[in-house]
Amino acid sequence: MTRPWNDPVADAQQALEGKSSTIIAVFANDHLIGTAMTGWDGHRGWIYYLAVESDFRRWGIARKLVRACEDWLAQHGAPKVQLMVRAENKEAARFWEAIGYAEETFRVFCRRLRSRAG
Repeated sequence: MTRPWNDPVADAQQALEGKSSTIIAVFANDHLIGTAMTGWDGHRGWIYYLAVESDFRRWGIARKLVRACEDWLAQHGAPKVQLMVRAENKEAARFWEAIGYAEETFRVFCRRLRSRAG
């Protein structure tokens, strides 16, 4: 799910400290089995890092996490929710399509910025 240039710990910390983002988690017997990070940029909502432990997949947990993200975003005024799926992740694309998400027709561009902290 992550790449060497992503720092999921820093992303999670920032999400939890921000007013426009959060992390939603599912536990079973004090064991973390699923998470999703969601946030609102003032224009649209986003879902990131949706994951469910492999032993608990196909139990509806991912759907519940998505619904919780959608509810959180709706409460914060987001009119739309978006997410990104890597082109090679066919399983994830099938999941999102199965729960009613549609693929958009735009391209995403990026530029990596050097850290300004040092």
